Amino acid sequence: YTNKIPKPLLKIKKKEMLKILLDHILEFNFKNFIITTHYKKDLIKKFIKNNYKFDCQFTEESKPLGTAGALSLIKKPTLDFIVCNCDIVTNIDFDEVLNFHILNNSDATVVLKKIKSKSPYGEVKFSGINITEFYEKRENENFVIAGIYIFSPKVLKILKKNQNIDMITFLKKIQRSKMKVVAFPKELMSDMIYGILIYPHHQF
Repeated sequence: YTNKIPKPLLKIKKKEMLKILLDHILEFNFKNFIITTHYKKDLIKKFIKNNYKFDCQFTEESKPLGTAGALSLIKKPTLDFIVCNCDIVTNIDFDEVLNFHILNNSDATVVLKKIKSKSPYGEVKFSGINITEFYEKRENENFVIAGIYIFSPKVLKILKKNQNIDMITFLKKIQRSKMKVVAFPKELMSDMIYGILIYPHHQF
């Protein structure tokens, strides 16, 4: 499918994932958007022009810059901002997560989703050669990154323009710079949108 259509424009129940995300975001009165583009960028620009009238800017990667590298192309914001991937579907309360970020004086907030997985195998726990416990197809719970982040403007100073960098490496760099990185483990997410930055312009 993506030989012809960029992933954000693939449809779920006859509605593009990008539209599902943007329609939800607009419920929270966000006004200024930047959409990062590379692959089939003209289709994404045309889709936005045909469906929305909000203030929208685009960045264009001349080469793929990874999940965080596109942030090096934006004009430094003056307010904390939200970054979303464009291949997710979510019902998250963006006001809630942004307030959480601000109240915790965070430089980077990472939204997490709890995933339950069941091992198809019998497992054991042992000490030396002695088995101490048996587990039959044990269910595990892990928190995974959901593709939504909130950043303060100062984290952008870490990036070099046109640098290829993934989000995990970027977050580690933020930590090593002694800036605060916190988790928002809200159980409101579903499945895994690539490249939307949302700038909050309303009061809390």
